[in-house]
Amino acid sequence: MHEYRTARTIFGFVEFCAWGTVVVGGIVILAGAAGGGGLMGRGGGILGALPGVFIVFLGILGVMLVQIGRASVDTAEMTGQMLNISKEQLRLAKAPQVAPKASPQPKPSLAKPTSAPAPAREQSSSQPSGANVTEYQGKSIEQRDGLVFVGEHCFGSIAAAKRHIDSIATPVALPIEPVSPAPVAVTDPNKLEHLGRRIEPVDGGWRVDGIRFATVEKARAHIEATTLRAER
Repeated sequence: MHEYRTARTIFGFVEFCAWGTVVVGGIVILAGAAGGGGLMGRGGGILGALPGVFIVFLGILGVMLVQIGRASVDTAEMTGQMLNISKEQLRLAKAPQVAPKASPQPKPSLAKPTSAPAPAREQSSSQPSGANVTEYQGKSIEQRDGLVFVGEHCFGSIAAAKRHIDSIATPVALPIEPVSPAPVAVTDPNKLEHLGRRIEPVDGGWRVDGIRFATVEKARAHIEATTLRAER
């Protein structure tokens, strides 16, 4: 990216000369007013100060032109930075995204229940189409599209969902240990958030920051890549 160091150096020198011209003009005003006033009175003082006024005007005009030139250089640098950011986003959008491997889903047991029931805290319930539902302490834990849902709350793993259920069942008087980040409330399962950024569904895909992706995994990978680059 161009830094325009030569232009900035020249602008600094010209601005110094312009302010020097303003100072010289002020001295000429004082000297002309004093000399002309001594010879021709008040009218002569005004006439003697006119050359100094003209010199001061030229100096201020030079300062104004320098400031306009610096504004143009700043605009050019900002435009170059925006162009580089756009090129980087386009390169990331075209780069092939590696989808994370999905964890294998447990197969439902086909064994018939025995007459002697064994105590257990969790037992698998019937699976709806495209989802895996598990009962834990009277709460349903549903797995779909690589995410875990407990009611309207979304979690990244089953362990986090169980810790959330345990925190609800724990009496308020007992000390609560620090847990993982608070679950994100999801009012619509089709609208997801990843690392604090919204993933919105579009026709046949997902969209993040105006960039469209074929799958939600690619959208998450894009968010992780841009977040890592911002932290660097």
